[in-house]
Amino acid sequence: MSALAAIGLCVVPAPDIAQDDLDGALASMSLQVTTDPSTIACRRLETINPASLVFLPLRRTFNEDFDEHPLTNGRWVPHYAGGAAWPEARYWGGDGSDFKRKTSANGEQQIYVDPRYAGRAAAPLGLDPFKVKDGVLSIVASRTPPELKPALFNNEYISGILTTQGTFAQKHGYFEIRAKVPVGHAVWPAFWMLADDGGWPPEVDVLEGRGEKPGDLVMTTHWRIPSTQKIQSCGFDFAVGDASSTFHTYGVLWEEDRLVYFIDRRPVSDIKVPIGFDDPMYMIVNLAIGSKFFLGVGPVDAESPPSVAFEIDRISAYQNRYAAGAEIAMAIDVSRRDLAKLAGLAALGAAARVSAAENEGGALADRHAPAPFPKDFLWGTATSSYQIEGAVDEDGRGKSIWDTFSHTPGKIEDGTTGDRANEHYHRYKEDVALIKALGVKAYRFSIAWPRVFPEGTGQSNPKGLDFYNRLVDELLANGIEPYATLYHWDLPQSLQDRVGGWQSSDTSKAFADYAGYVAARLTDRVKNIFTVNEVGRFLNFGYGWGIDAPGLRLSTAQLN
Repeated sequence: MSALAAIGLCVVPAPDIAQDDLDGALASMSLQVTTDPSTIACRRLETINPASLVFLPLRRTFNEDFDEHPLTNGRWVPHYAGGAAWPEARYWGGDGSDFKRKTSANGEQQIYVDPRYAGRAAAPLGLDPFKVKDGVLSIVASRTPPELKPALFNNEYISGILTTQGTFAQKHGYFEIRAKVPVGHAVWPAFWMLADDGGWPPEVDVLEGRGEKPGDLVMTTHWRIPSTQKIQSCGFDFAVGDASSTFHTYGVLWEEDRLVYFIDRRPVSDIKVPIGFDDPMYMIVNLAIGSKFFLGVGPVDAESPPSVAFEIDRISAYQNRYAAGAEIAMAIDVSRRDLAKLAGLAALGAAARVSAAENEGGALADRHAPAPFPKDFLWGTATSSYQIEGAVDEDGRGKSIWDTFSHTPGKIEDGTTGDRANEHYHRYKEDVALIKALGVKAYRFSIAWPRVFPEGTGQSNPKGLDFYNRLVDELLANGIEPYATLYHWDLPQSLQDRVGGWQSSDTSKAFADYAGYVAARLTDRVKNIFTVNEVGRFLNFGYGWGIDAPGLRLSTAQLN
C-alpha cells in the first residue's frame, strides 16, 4: 500500500442496487461496465452515457464469507508472503522490525501479528488481531502493551494483515470487498492488490480509508514509466457518507483494456490499463496505523484511538464467464498423481467450453469473447532445476548460490532448501509420465550449471550432463518436445566467490563456454534452447535488493 496524493472529489449518488442484493457473493452475476474509449489519465464517471454501458457476465472464482477464523482454511497468510520489488519496501520498520511484518516507507507505526508470531520472544505471543462474529471479520489494531514492546520492535500498535499471495492470484476479473471503513487519527484501512511475481508497481488500491475523514475514501492505480522508471499514480477521493457505519461494496474490474472502480457495483472511475500489468495479482486486506504522507492519516499521537476495528463481511473475486483461458493460481495440497488428474480435468473443462462456444455458432457475441488458439499452438509445462531436482551432493554436482543462500539462517522464512525438493533427479521418469498424462506436448526444464561444471569453468562433469541426456531421451520417447533453459538463477557458487558472479565479465565468458559445451551435446535432440531466465528479475532481486540469491544489496551505479 504505497502512499498517494489523490486528486479530485466525487460525491457518489445513492445506489440503484438494493443493499440486500450486495450482501452475498453470487456464483455468477452481471456487472454493468463502461465500453467507451478510456484514457491513460483516469477519469471520474460522474455522468455516464447509458449507450456506453453493457452487462459483463461473471463467474465467481474466490469467496471468503468469514464464517470462521481466517487462518483456519488456508486461503490467507497473515503477513507479506513474498518480497516486493521496490527497495524501500523491504518490510522493515521500527528499530529493525521483523521481515515481512510491516512497511517502512509509509511511516506505519504498527506491526502485523498473528497467534503464532513471536517477534523477538522465544515463544509465540498468542496475539490475535482477527476476530470473527456473525460472519464478519474484524481486523483489530490496538496499542501495544508496554511489556510487549521490546519483543515487538517497539512498535506503537499491533494490527493484522491478510494476503492471498501463494494461495490465490488472478489475471483480469472483478475483485470486491464488502466492509465498513473505520475512522480515527492515524487509521489507515485498505484493500489492495499486487503482482504475484513480487514486482512493484503495478499496484491497485481498491479501497483506502482517509483516517480521520469520515466517509472519505480513495481508489488508485499505480504504474511505472519504463523510459524514466518514475512511478505514476492516478486516483480519486470519493464521499460515502455512512461508510463507517454501514457495509458497502468496493470493487475493481481489471480488463485487458481498462480498470474500472466500483462503489456498490456502480462504476465511479476508470483508466486505460497502464504498462506493466502483465502478471496475475493477489489480494491484500490490512489495517495500518500511521503514515508519513498519506493525507488524512498522519503519525500516531495522543489522539489516535487505543483500539479500532476494520469490519469486513466478505471478499470475492470473479472472472469473465466465457474466459476459457483464465489465469488463476491457487495453492492446493495434492499428491503428484492427483495433480496430474486435476490438471487433466481442467484441460478437458477448457476444451469443453471452447467446444460449446463453437456449437453456438463460433465467436460469442461479446467483445470479451476469447480468441481461439492457433492450430499449431503448443501447450507445455515448465520447471527450474533448483526447485525440483534435489540430489545437490550427488554425482559430482557443485554448489550453487541458491544452495548457499537457502542454507543461510533468516534468508528463507521456513528454512526450506532445495536439497531434496521433488527428487526429480531420481524420479524424472515418473515426472515425465505425469507430463504425458496431462496431454501436453512440450516441457521446458532448466539445466543446473554447477551440475555440468561444478566450479563454473574448467573440468566438466560427465555424470551431470548424463542426467539431462537421460531426461531428453525420456521426453522424446513419450512424444514430448524438450525445451532447455541454460540459466535459471543457480550460478555456481565458485564463480560468485572467485569473481563476484554476474558483476564480472569473467562470468559471461564462463557462461558462453558452458552454453557451447551443452549445445554441442544436446542439440542433436533439443531443438529449442533458452539462454537466461528473467535477467532483470534475478539481477534486481539477487544483486540489488538482497531478496534472492546471492543476497547482495549493490548500489544502482554498481547494478548498471
